[in-house]
Amino acid sequence: MDYVKIVQEENGFFLDPSEYLERLPRLAADLPPGAAAFATDPDHYSFVGDRCIKDLYLTSIGFSRENRQLTVTARLAWREGMPTVLTITYRQVTELNVDSGEGPVQLDETLPHERGCRHEIQLIGGSVVVVCADYAAVWAEDNAY
Repeated sequence: MDYVKIVQEENGFFLDPSEYLERLPRLAADLPPGAAAFATDPDHYSFVGDRCIKDLYLTSIGFSRENRQLTVTARLAWREGMPTVLTITYRQVTELNVDSGEGPVQLDETLPHERGCRHEIQLIGGSVVVVCADYAAVWAEDNAY
């Protein structure tokens, strides 16, 4: 990540999105609308907020192709037995890198990219990086729980 700081310490991790949050108003102007809406949500980096990505678990990643364009859908949830899920649908994906995917989300960062945006989700045991034209992030109740 370019601006979000994640530092491993003796008893865990130090997470600091402050530099990213300082730059976010300028960065958001260059982000596609869906990515900008998700990144600038006031609860996004509020560690006690209902819409903070911290501590979510990656539960699934799905792929589909339409009109020669790759769509990737990532679902994240707090933990087993919790009904709230975050579904992120990435459109016109040009790059995808999934490294392990174990453990909860530490933080994420969305930056402008020449092909739209670059979204990096850092997990304790890996990361997910997607470059795409734009993405939509939807919080919802999952009736499967």
